[in-house]
Amino acid sequence: MKLNEEELYQRISKEILNNYDEITKNFIAYFKEASVYYSNVLKFIYSIEDEKKVVFVENFNNIQAIISKYDNSNTRNAINKILKIHDYVLLEIARLEFLNNAQRNKYREDIFKPLNELLSTQVMPQIKEVKIISENSVAKFEEYQLKFLESKDEFYNQTELVNRYKKDFRKTKKKFEEQKNTITNLHSNFISILGIFASIIIAFFGGLNVLGSILNNIEKVSKYRLTFITTITGFIIFNIIFMLLYSVAKLTDKNISSSTWSSCSQKFELV
Repeated sequence: MKLNEEELYQRISKEILNNYDEITKNFIAYFKEASVYYSNVLKFIYSIEDEKKVVFVENFNNIQAIISKYDNSNTRNAINKILKIHDYVLLEIARLEFLNNAQRNKYREDIFKPLNELLSTQVMPQIKEVKIISENSVAKFEEYQLKFLESKDEFYNQTELVNRYKKDFRKTKKKFEEQKNTITNLHSNFISILGIFASIIIAFFGGLNVLGSILNNIEKVSKYRLTFITTITGFIIFNIIFMLLYSVAKLTDKNISSSTWSSCSQKFELV
């Protein structure tokens, strides 16, 4: 089936072909009789999408690569037409790509120019200002951090000093309580000792009064009775005085004896 020019172009723009012999023969058969109109080629190139342009050029390159094997006197004129179309396609695709790039660049410039002006006139100065503020903030933060660490060390030192004072205060308070208790006990002991000595004096003078009465009546009493009463009175007075002295010794934590039991046991060991 013989294809026309547009159908040939449509055929090689749909997909990459596996076999180019058939399509190459179709191109040669068509351009043996037809003339080349570059306007038709240009119209077709502008009518297809960019993806199909890539397929179109790739297939056309493969046709150009194998077309020489069909070269003979009968097909040479058609092959020359096809090669010219191939060159024109490459040139037009390149020119179209250049125009598209230029248009995209211009479009990009038109879009980004106001943005760039905005960045340069407003955003960048604000960014610089924010950067300066940030640097100052970092410096201030480091300064405050250093002061905080110094204050923290000072706080720890003061806390240690307070703890030391609290410990000393507890010791002083304990000593004060001990001294207070000692003074209270001394006061009580002093009163007790005064009472005991008063009792000793009373007992002593009472005993003297009893002895005086006995001596005044010595003529009226027999010597045996006198001896008995004197002995009993002396024993009682001695015991009273001894008990009072013993009480004083207990109050003052003193030993009333001249030697302890341990020293006596050392002197008189049991055999």
